[in-house]
Amino acid sequence: MDTKQYVIIRETTEGGPLRFTKLRVGTPREDYDKKAEELGGIVVCEDDLPEYTDPTDLRLEKGKVVVDVLPKAHRIMNGLRVIRNRKLKELDLRSMRAIEDGDMDKLKKIKEKKDELRDLPQLVGEKLQKIVDAPRKKYTTKLKDMAKLKIQIKDLED
Repeated sequence: MDTKQYVIIRETTEGGPLRFTKLRVGTPREDYDKKAEELGGIVVCEDDLPEYTDPTDLRLEKGKVVVDVLPKAHRIMNGLRVIRNRKLKELDLRSMRAIEDGDMDKLKKIKEKKDELRDLPQLVGEKLQKIVDAPRKKYTTKLKDMAKLKIQIKDLED
């Protein structure tokens, strides 16, 4: 009896997220093959799937399951924008207080920090794009490079 666990994988749309279908544990490989043919998918042993943290990162490429690093880059950028927008709102409040107090030095520093925050998505986006576009780098290396790209928003605070 085959003890491997298989999964049927198919694309929901061309190049889009994958859909996973599992049958009962212990189902023979032949049954998976029949079901995959019905669904228009492929059968993959779960042990042969690449390591991934989010199923939306997986794509089918030439009949193989591969990790696409672009969705992770988008998640990083979206998270960065959320944090940046929160910081900008905080700085807006500080600038109002500085105006009320007539503290022009503090207002100048706040403006510089806000400018840095506004430039941050472009700077990070360029770094992420270099990682995504890196030729001949494995996806695991690209994911590690993305993890190293720590955004130190705290450095932009007082």
